[in-house]
Amino acid sequence: MRGEHKIGGALSDKPKGLGAVAVNSAADLNHGTYASRAKAKAKADGNLTWVKGRAGDALDDTSRKILAGGRKAADAQSNLNSAPPKPDWAVGTGTENMAPGTSIFDPVLCELVYRWFSPVGGVVLDPFAGGSVRGIVASKLGRQYVGHELRAEQVEANRVQGSRLCGDDAHPPAWFCGDSRGIDKTCADLNADLVFSCPPYADLEVYSDDPLDISTLGYKQFVDAYREIIAKSCARLKDDRFACFVVGEVRDKKGNYYNFVGDTVRAFQDAGLHFYNEAILITALGSLPIRAGRQFASGRKLGKTHQNILVFVKGDGKRAATACGVVDCSDALATVQPTEGDDGLQ
Repeated sequence: MRGEHKIGGALSDKPKGLGAVAVNSAADLNHGTYASRAKAKAKADGNLTWVKGRAGDALDDTSRKILAGGRKAADAQSNLNSAPPKPDWAVGTGTENMAPGTSIFDPVLCELVYRWFSPVGGVVLDPFAGGSVRGIVASKLGRQYVGHELRAEQVEANRVQGSRLCGDDAHPPAWFCGDSRGIDKTCADLNADLVFSCPPYADLEVYSDDPLDISTLGYKQFVDAYREIIAKSCARLKDDRFACFVVGEVRDKKGNYYNFVGDTVRAFQDAGLHFYNEAILITALGSLPIRAGRQFASGRKLGKTHQNILVFVKGDGKRAATACGVVDCSDALATVQPTEGDDGLQ
């Protein structure tokens, strides 16, 4: 199962006219620096990548349905049709038109990763942003989050939520829209204290017909693009710092595992990092008991209800731990109060 409904992952060239922003340490960050730059880029390109300047009949089906009728229309042929509708509190948050049953990245996992593997005031780089959770939790814990996401409508929803929940924070989250294979240009001036992401799981879900969407690629081409993005992201990571990816195994058309987890480990090792920690995230059962019975009877395939949390270090683990500071066990997120009609953070 996926930890989050994800829409592609990648980033466009650095926006013209925005100038360089020197961010070498947490102390160099100015209030809203990256959030402002992301908003300026959005204004310059109309918040669109693949759909920019295209007539409706030139769009891929997924983008056309999303733009015309929201995520519910795009979900008409998905396996989420039996899920309940979004609750009333979702109205106005940018999530009300997401697919019913769309999974949300675990905010508790975010909190643990940020507290354990990054310093307060540090910069978090996320090359496969997907939804808003990682950015919002980072902001609430005093980290500057910079996320990259291919789909314009997802970025726009994130910005709505980020503005609503983090507008007064010292480091509001920033999202850029485009192809992460250009992250070396877009974030050439950024030195991250943590690389943290949950990438597309190969072609487990194909999110669009956008040629920049790496979920549309065959596995070999996907891994080539994936390795490129990891290498360029890790190049923006400071020495003696951590990286964390949340991944899960994916089967090919014959039912065999690709070894996506192993390919992720090798990609980070080839980028110069060391494989440092691994943990298992148990995910919700959902329809697994129903599916597992059929799968096991026909092909002896076991049901899987977990994801792998892979932690890497660039440089020395002890120095990286020292850079993170004392482990924070405060109740920082307990101070985040839902606004009227909200039942919690989304």
